[in-house]
Amino acid sequence: MSNEEKIEKENTENTTTEQSECEQCTALNEKYLHLAADYQNYQKRAEKDRLLWIGQAQQEMLLRVIRIVDDFDRALEQHKAQEHSEQLDAWLEGFELIGKSLYKLLDQYGVIKIAEYDQF
Repeated sequence: MSNEEKIEKENTENTTTEQSECEQCTALNEKYLHLAADYQNYQKRAEKDRLLWIGQAQQEMLLRVIRIVDDFDRALEQHKAQEHSEQLDAWLEGFELIGKSLYKLLDQYGVIKIAEYDQF
């Protein structure tokens, strides 16, 4: 084998090696891009799930507070209908202030009182 043939063979091998390495680099780059896209999708899905969980937790908490406020209002109305001493009236005024605070809290979360209707 002559020197020219050896050089040509080495060039062919080098070209083949370079092509193989370039193909590997391209494949790795594509794999990286797919992984990066998958990770971004995961982050978006995780954020969406987190916001959903927060909303559900707030909803559940507010529903429980509303039930308590309704019971509180009924009890307060019952006691207002009866005659009491001045000391008990002062207590009732304090409870009315607590009720107002509860309504402010509900208002901060967008819960509003709706009027009662006897008919649809």
